[in-house]
Amino acid sequence: MNKGVVIIFVIFLILFLASIPLFVNKNGGFVHAVSGYPFNLSFGQKAVVEPNQYAEGEEIFYVTFLDVLEDSRCPSDVVCVQEGRVVIAVEINAEDSTSFYNLTQEGSRKNLEPVLIDPHATMRLINIDPYPVSTKTINQRDYVALLSLTDT
Repeated sequence: MNKGVVIIFVIFLILFLASIPLFVNKNGGFVHAVSGYPFNLSFGQKAVVEPNQYAEGEEIFYVTFLDVLEDSRCPSDVVCVQEGRVVIAVEINAEDSTSFYNLTQEGSRKNLEPVLIDPHATMRLINIDPYPVSTKTINQRDYVALLSLTDT
C-alpha cells in the first residue's frame, strides 16, 4: 500500500474520532454533573448527576430537559410592564422512580426557590438562554438551561 494513502487514512481516522464527542453532545448526549454544582443542559439532553463526595446522599439522578412550556420574558429590546417568565419541564429519574417537574424563572431574577425533588434533594433553574429579542424567534433546540441539583 502507498505510504501517502496510509497517512491520509490515519489523518481521516483521527479527525473522525475527534469529532465524535461533538456529534454526541449536539444530539442530546449525556452531560456529567456533580450534585451541588451548576451544570448546563440543552433542550432534549440528559444529565447524570452524581453525588458530591462531601454529601451524605449516595443517589444518582438522571435529569432530562423535556420542554419549554412558556417563555413570556420581556424581550431585551422592548420596554415591558411585566418581566414575564420562563417555565421548563424536566424529567428526573432516581433509582426506581420517575418524576416530572416544572422549573420557573421569573423575569430576570435568578436563583429562585428550589423545587424539592426527593426527601434529600432539590432542583433549581438558575438561568436559561437565549434571552428573547423581539425580532428573533427562538427554536426550542436552542435553549440551554443552567441547573443545580443539591443534596439537602
